[in-house]
Amino acid sequence: NGTLVTRLEHNVATANGFDWDKILTSSGVVGYVASNYLVMVENNVQPEVTQINIDDNYKYVVCTPSTTVQNLKDSNPNKTIIVKKTDGTEVTDLNIKIGTGMEVIIDGVSYINIKMGDTSGDGEINSADLLKIVKNLKGKTLLGGVYLRAADCNNDGGVNSADLLKIVKYLFW
Repeated sequence: NGTLVTRLEHNVATANGFDWDKILTSSGVVGYVASNYLVMVENNVQPEVTQINIDDNYKYVVCTPSTTVQNLKDSNPNKTIIVKKTDGTEVTDLNIKIGTGMEVIIDGVSYINIKMGDTSGDGEINSADLLKIVKNLKGKTLLGGVYLRAADCNNDGGVNSADLLKIVKYLFW
């Protein structure tokens, strides 16, 4: 009673006279609860503001989930910027969301992009990214390199259930 949870799915089953909802706790536990025991609270998640940080020491570009090639170019108007997919092909569509692992070349200097929450490198934040973090937390599949850094969505220096919750909030905003 009184525990804050995120409802992932509504009315997934009916059993024992109850309708059951799939939920996620702040500690990353996924489970089910009878829906009549849930009380809806106001969702205070604010819309995402595109942020782009260039780390010259580690040669990373760190960006928020909605960041596109156009956003990157707009944030660096006096620089020549080339974005390449992980297969080395240049991205020419400026509306493409840049993903973790893509190469960003700024005035001839190569950086690797880290998109917060994009643990699969596809440029999108979705359930596949959640699953990769869950598997990492359970030790079944360990994330490494830029993908591990992308999993630390809240920038607290570690990958934990708070990062899962941040992605869930992003997905359901």
